[in-house]
Amino acid sequence: MDTVTDLKDMLGKKWPGAVFKSGNGSVFSTNIEPIDALLPQHGIPFGQMIEITGPASSGKTSLLYKIMAKITKQGSAVYFDLSNSFFPSAATYYGVDIERLAVVKTNDSLEGMRAAEMLLEQQQTACVVIDLADQKKVLPMTLLHRLRMQTTRSKGLTIFLTENNSHIIPSSIVSLRLSINRLTRRQVEIEITKSRISKEGLKTQVVLYD
Repeated sequence: MDTVTDLKDMLGKKWPGAVFKSGNGSVFSTNIEPIDALLPQHGIPFGQMIEITGPASSGKTSLLYKIMAKITKQGSAVYFDLSNSFFPSAATYYGVDIERLAVVKTNDSLEGMRAAEMLLEQQQTACVVIDLADQKKVLPMTLLHRLRMQTTRSKGLTIFLTENNSHIIPSSIVSLRLSINRLTRRQVEIEITKSRISKEGLKTQVVLYD
């Protein structure tokens, strides 16, 4: 990955003056009705850290892309691909606006975390996605706390993508954890297994594609 300074310069050229905005409200609606219906404010309050987790081939990445489709309709986002698994064609299929998404490929999770914190702090974007699906090492609590504080201060969103039962993101860090299990080729079950913004244990089903 380029240095943090180079990343900032790259984003400045890609989106001069354009960052993800929360609009007039304080809640981000995922535009996925079954998920939004589980949340008291019919969406996720800005300033939160979210984890999407599930077994391999569970549909968690597809669900992430559906959420990112709504994000990139409102503004820009940065995707830190630590698992080397981002596929532009798949993201486009689910409605992600690639022109409003910067993808940073790196094998260094610590460097990715520091860069995400910097982007939020300097308002280069207000949404970062950190793909940790094939990571096994628990991340340092110091960096996680700093990233959470910056997410809260910037009123942005940080989304982690993790493998089921990896436990690399402690429960105390995230405000919302969505655990995904595939039911059929097209349909997944989503359970809220950790939440500060809704009841835990709630479940719903989502059709990933028509």
